[in-house]
Amino acid sequence: MKNKKGFTLIELLVVVLVIGILAAIAIPQYQTAVAKSRATEALIVGKNMRTALEEYYLINDKYLASFADMTITVPAAETCNARSGSEDCLTNQKMNYVLHDNGLLQIVDVNYNFTIEIYPSKLWDGRTRRLANKNKETYKKACIALGEVYSNTTGGYEYYDFP
Repeated sequence: MKNKKGFTLIELLVVVLVIGILAAIAIPQYQTAVAKSRATEALIVGKNMRTALEEYYLINDKYLASFADMTITVPAAETCNARSGSEDCLTNQKMNYVLHDNGLLQIVDVNYNFTIEIYPSKLWDGRTRRLANKNKETYKKACIALGEVYSNTTGGYEYYDFP
């Protein structure tokens, strides 16, 4: 008889099974890590923007009405449609930045998986909240992993407060 070289069908099936199990474990972990990084990036940008908003308020005794007057560069390339005339809106490939005339800053994930609301010091004690789409487990896990505290559920969102 000739020496047969190669793998049997059983050996190949075992390899495919092991790869499938590893993928089933790794993909959700990867999605959570991506969600955390996007949320952290938005939070860092938002806190820098809040500092610029508060600086403007201290100098002018009113909040900014436009991103154009901000002392920092907003990481967005183009304007987007605001929902009302009292908002300014910028967008990039990942986030929409919405500035309300009362100083409220919203950073909205373009896939609407989360929204970060950053309130000015004169409005709701300067709190920062995240609204996570309650149908998206990945973003809810990211909120908890970042140390946020569940507050309440309204509509399609769960509210998490930053400590």
